Amino acid sequence: MQHTKDTANDIHYVAKELMIDDREIISFSDQAKAFMNENHIWAMFLNNQGNVIAQHQLPAHLNKNYTISDVAKFSRWYLDKYPVLVQVTDSGLLVLGYSSADMLGVTITKLYYVTDNGFVTAITGAVISLFIVNIIALIFLFWKNSKRVEHEVESEFKKKDEARAQWINGVTHDIRTPLSVIMGYAAQIEDASDLDNERKRQGAIMRKQGERVRDLIIDLNLVSKLEYAMQPLKMELLNPAELICETIIDFIENSDHPYEIEPDIPEHFSAGIQGDKALLKRMLLNLLNNSVKHNNDDVKIKVSLRQYENMIYIEIEDNGIGMDSGKMQALNNLHLPDAYDIYKENGDSAHGVGLRLVIDTVVAHNGVIHFESVNPHGLKVVISFTL
Repeated sequence: MQHTKDTANDIHYVAKELMIDDREIISFSDQAKAFMNENHIWAMFLNNQGNVIAQHQLPAHLNKNYTISDVAKFSRWYLDKYPVLVQVTDSGLLVLGYSSADMLGVTITKLYYVTDNGFVTAITGAVISLFIVNIIALIFLFWKNSKRVEHEVESEFKKKDEARAQWINGVTHDIRTPLSVIMGYAAQIEDASDLDNERKRQGAIMRKQGERVRDLIIDLNLVSKLEYAMQPLKMELLNPAELICETIIDFIENSDHPYEIEPDIPEHFSAGIQGDKALLKRMLLNLLNNSVKHNNDDVKIKVSLRQYENMIYIEIEDNGIGMDSGKMQALNNLHLPDAYDIYKENGDSAHGVGLRLVIDTVVAHNGVIHFESVNPHGLKVVISFTL
């Protein structure tokens, strides 16, 4: 048998090769001696009185008799300078000794072979427990630090958002007063009896553009309040049929564009939804205005209301030029920056803050909005709310 790094097998092998004759004299077999010679191992066998009664290549300077205390010491550690292994047999104690070159392998074996199981279990348990405690401590510290950083980042973003919202509110407030003056003078020019038609037309253009700026300011303020939750929604039970009809009337009265609008509202529609009336009305007006502003003068608009189970569907459809497929996909996926930063060839915004207000209002009411093309051309916007 060739010696290996697993020195525990050495002593098991030699113990099996012990021989006892009829006179109970113990000796080592020729195979055991050859194995020990090959691996530079010496051996001795102690009887119950601690006397060496058999030996092989035992160093001459070692004692031939050992007390219980001596056995206890070298069983756990070393005999003189030799690392040793021991094994108890029915007849006594077998001791194998190694050269100092085998110290590491013997020491590792002794930790498992010589030391009692309770001690090994305790040491192993302590090491594993210490490792687990350290891992838990690291995870806790990492989590705590992440929370702190997350809180600091959120706090910083909140400060920036609040500052931006306040800035928008301040700017729009400062614009309102001079804008009201401009629109007032524009209306006087438009209605002045002592001016020619060209000057009146210019006054009308100024008034209409002023109204556009006014609407933009209103939308910008509403978007800001929705985005930063600066103002709670004024929720009330609404009849969507009445809301749509009221919005269409306001739209007709305030629009200067030629168009054809077809309401498709069921009679005696009684289902109600919880919503902010002003926001929902503004949402519908923006969609109607988009259908008029971004299409030709002969555009036709259809507004429909349907109920299916516990859902209501509001559809605004036109037969205009439609919408770019990339932009439509961005809107349906709520990739808002991709959807808003699109302009016409003349530099005018194709859709801007008004469309953002539409989407933000739908989301604030836990609704769903979907944009789709109409054949042969046109755009349909479908908004759904839960009853």
